[in-house]
Amino acid sequence: MSAEDYPDFHDVRLERGYDYGARGGHAFSTDITTVKSGKEYRNIAWAQEKGSWQTGEREVTQAVLDYLIAFHKARRGRAYSFRLKEWGDYRASDEAFATGDGSKRTFQLTKTYSDDGGSYTRDIFLPIASEFSMTRTLPGGSAVAFNGYTLDPIGGTVSLDVGTSYAEITDLSAVASDSSFNSIGSDLSAFEVGDFVQVSGFYNDANNGAFKVATTSANKITVTDEDDNAVTLVDEGATSTRTITRAEFDDTGSDFAFTASTKTITRSSGNFGDLVAGETFTISGSTDNDGTFTVATVVSAQEITVDEALTDESAGASVTINRAQVQVSNTDIEVSSAGAFTSSGEDLSVFQPGAEVTTAGFFQGENNDTFTVDSAAANTLTVDETTTLEEVANPERTIEDEPSVPGAVFAWSGEFDQVVRFAQDEFEYRFDAYRSTPREAIFYLFSLECVVDRL
Repeated sequence: MSAEDYPDFHDVRLERGYDYGARGGHAFSTDITTVKSGKEYRNIAWAQEKGSWQTGEREVTQAVLDYLIAFHKARRGRAYSFRLKEWGDYRASDEAFATGDGSKRTFQLTKTYSDDGGSYTRDIFLPIASEFSMTRTLPGGSAVAFNGYTLDPIGGTVSLDVGTSYAEITDLSAVASDSSFNSIGSDLSAFEVGDFVQVSGFYNDANNGAFKVATTSANKITVTDEDDNAVTLVDEGATSTRTITRAEFDDTGSDFAFTASTKTITRSSGNFGDLVAGETFTISGSTDNDGTFTVATVVSAQEITVDEALTDESAGASVTINRAQVQVSNTDIEVSSAGAFTSSGEDLSVFQPGAEVTTAGFFQGENNDTFTVDSAAANTLTVDETTTLEEVANPERTIEDEPSVPGAVFAWSGEFDQVVRFAQDEFEYRFDAYRSTPREAIFYLFSLECVVDRL
């Protein structure tokens, strides 16, 4: 951020007049309640310390007075905050301020004061960029210099930069047998052994998250968890051929009877399975009615009518009825909304309302099941049951260097300023004397006080 993001803050430091002889320091606020027994209860009123600093009453030259007058007026007295170097506390050395969790990448700088009895942590808002450095300590390792960050010198936040990153990879796949991620189109050797990577975009949750790179090659990385333990990935291809299938029905019996006048086929012992209106089937082995027919109505499990003409024929011949398997298969079949399958490349109207179909090849397990067709059109098939949205047949996946390694400790060193305001709207001084050699006006400055502020 910049000073423009904090309209009440002016990014200038009080450089003159606050020097030897000035005094100040921090303060806390503690509310103490005393009960009748004499016992005292304490409540910490301020989460963060406050403080004040005074220039002290002193003689100053005309040049210093000019500077202070201009500085005070530019701040409009107490209106705007500014920088102040608190000479008693302006440095940090190996201050741990963040622990990686595999996802969070922006952290507030802090400084911690502690001893065996307790600790106090304050936020640091104004680090000095030219003096700033960072280290990262990986789990089980030692601190090493870390340069993959962006420092906000006004606000005091550090954003971890992503190193190697591949976004929107449509051919990234996961293989369970060797715990690997694979890509033909992306050079995964850009990752290094020991890197932590963040993977997203897979439908199986086991394939998403933070992993540690175990081995690398041009088109493959194998991974473990952050402690070098084996991980269990789930086989998930870069592309998936999805299928919708109406199973074959085939049955043979000597109980088929055909009635020409009503175009009816009946069975006395067997049944017509799950035939539904609109489906086609074949008859073979009959005396006079072999051929292909279309179901007009399903009267009962043992009686159907057809669209085509029949010849009267009593039961007795060994007749076979067959409804061939109907299947569509494509990588572009998607679940566009609850209960709706769509395809731009396949004709889904080959399925009839009421038919049971079985689906396979979807990444979302809930979409691989048996469903009952509610309606069918050229590019859309709706079913009675609930499905899970799965819009993309070739999902865009991301794999990137993860700087926020789980358990990694980030520390900083450098200098920082305080955010302060003037405590008074007034500025008071008096003309005191002249020095004779050289002839120079001497002024007496009444103490200016600054109080701590926050961005």
